[in-house]
Amino acid sequence: MEYHFKKYFAPTLGHLQRHLWDSKVPGSVFDKRFQSPRQIADYAYDLIKDRYAGQRLEITLSCREIIGEEGIIALKDLPLQTCYKRERRLQKEKGVQVRSPGYTVLVVHGIVRKPTNLITILAEPLPGKERIHVFSAIYPGARAPDFSNKAYWSTHALIGVGS
Repeated sequence: MEYHFKKYFAPTLGHLQRHLWDSKVPGSVFDKRFQSPRQIADYAYDLIKDRYAGQRLEITLSCREIIGEEGIIALKDLPLQTCYKRERRLQKEKGVQVRSPGYTVLVVHGIVRKPTNLITILAEPLPGKERIHVFSAIYPGARAPDFSNKAYWSTHALIGVGS
């Protein structure tokens, strides 16, 4: 079946906004050289265009250079005396419902994000419109499960802004 890969899918661009280096949202951020969500989408597309075969693709790739900072940490790896708290994951961005509405996650402040050369890319057919394919997520760092995976997210925290 033929398909069209829509690199600049609006909900994905909105999601990528939270991964820009100056974002105020806890989690992973891309290096300062990525100035817009479109630059990130272009970069990711160049990495997968020869690998994507029209089916769901979940891949973590090692890049030649540092591309951002890892924004997830296992609680067991936190320095002693480090505090974390449960915070509600962003429910809306500019009035638009986001991917993980209503989830709460652990967030730690006061630690530094670590540089990473890993990028995780999820691409797939758009549900209900199988001929249109999009990125469902792109972020720096190793693959982490969706926020609905309570077992994982009870033992890991997002690194907060200003950390």
